[in-house]
Amino acid sequence: MSKKHVHLKILVDKTSIEVFIDDGTIVFSNGIFPELNDQGITLFSEGGTAIFHNVVIKHFN
Repeated sequence: MSKKHVHLKILVDKTSIEVFIDDGTIVFSNGIFPELNDQGITLFSEGGTAIFHNVVIKHFN
């Protein structure tokens, strides 16, 4: 099994999410419609195990 390391930058605001993989080599954007009570974010993988290092969360006003 080979390991694949990627750099993710994830930007979330009230109605959208953008994911930049390896400094924008791949970009994913999507509109979101969270419930009023939603207060978090979940990181997960499908089809394997993911380990997240150096997670930094910044709140922008």
